[in-house]
Amino acid sequence: MRAHQHSSTSWLKGQLILPGEAEYDDARSVWNARFDPHPALIARVADADDVVRAIDYARTSALPLSVRGGSYNVAGTSVVDGGLVIDLSGMNGIRVDAPGRRAWVEPGVRTGELLRALATYGLTLPVGRVSQVGMAGLTLGGGIGALMGTHGLTIDNVISMEVVTADGRVLHAAADKNEDLYWALRGGGGNFGVVTGFEFELHPQATLLAGRIVHPLTVAADVLRFYRRFAAAAPDQLTVSAGLVQTPDGTPAVAVIPVYSGDDLTEGARLVLPLRRFGTPVADTVGPMSYIDVSSMMDEAGRAGRRCYWRSGFVPALDDDTIGVLVEGFSRVPSPNTLLLIDYMHG
Repeated sequence: MRAHQHSSTSWLKGQLILPGEAEYDDARSVWNARFDPHPALIARVADADDVVRAIDYARTSALPLSVRGGSYNVAGTSVVDGGLVIDLSGMNGIRVDAPGRRAWVEPGVRTGELLRALATYGLTLPVGRVSQVGMAGLTLGGGIGALMGTHGLTIDNVISMEVVTADGRVLHAAADKNEDLYWALRGGGGNFGVVTGFEFELHPQATLLAGRIVHPLTVAADVLRFYRRFAAAAPDQLTVSAGLVQTPDGTPAVAVIPVYSGDDLTEGARLVLPLRRFGTPVADTVGPMSYIDVSSMMDEAGRAGRRCYWRSGFVPALDDDTIGVLVEGFSRVPSPNTLLLIDYMHG
């Protein structure tokens, strides 16, 4: 399918947004305010055929190309300066097969929207910690979250994907069809094409036991050493994260965040009790919680409009030297919005 190289939008079923138009500044913005890109045009596509047309237009016009899903983009690469942006935000459909525990999700859907839609069927899906994150970027990036011990990462729950490739083909990628592409997308990031639909396996929704247990930063090394032992022995139903954080009044602190996803909350309370009894917490909010609330626990820390820098990596173990470096470094951070998050990845 070939696009016509002219300024008319007749080649696009969706909306073409140009510099100077009323929606341009909002359409070009990304979550991280460090970046201020000015694309030549933004194609707010309506479907996979529109994506084909937009890719073809970029190729024949020799324009750099980027893909924007939920716009929650740390590195700013979802909106290309001087090029064409494929904006997927208009593709926000959700179809649920409740008896089959399947959902077809378009790439403009955000995590909170999806969880609320699934909750009406008593179903859920492993996602991250900020409800405004786009499902496309979260999924293709892996999707670390509170249910990973029992249900894996978000990407582990993908059954199939619809993908538009650079040469304009619309492919179905699954374990038994275009399996190399399916394999690559489930861990290789977002550079193999534009994913225009995800088919997810769903799980029964349950009430969780979750919350934050907060201690002063002065005892952070002791808390993290206890956390290290506790998390290593925790069953899969209990995912425990830790963080060096700032309290609402700007005081540096250390927090431990348990999330128990098993069927028996009484057993969950028994398992979490040693965490709650360790030391003298200054705050403890652990209690029954919906997964929608758990997956939005960091919404305020993750709100758009700040100038942010992120770095992440793996360590084989949270040894004493690593703990010392983290705590000492965090004691000197200049911004009250700084956060250092530690995830134990269930082995």
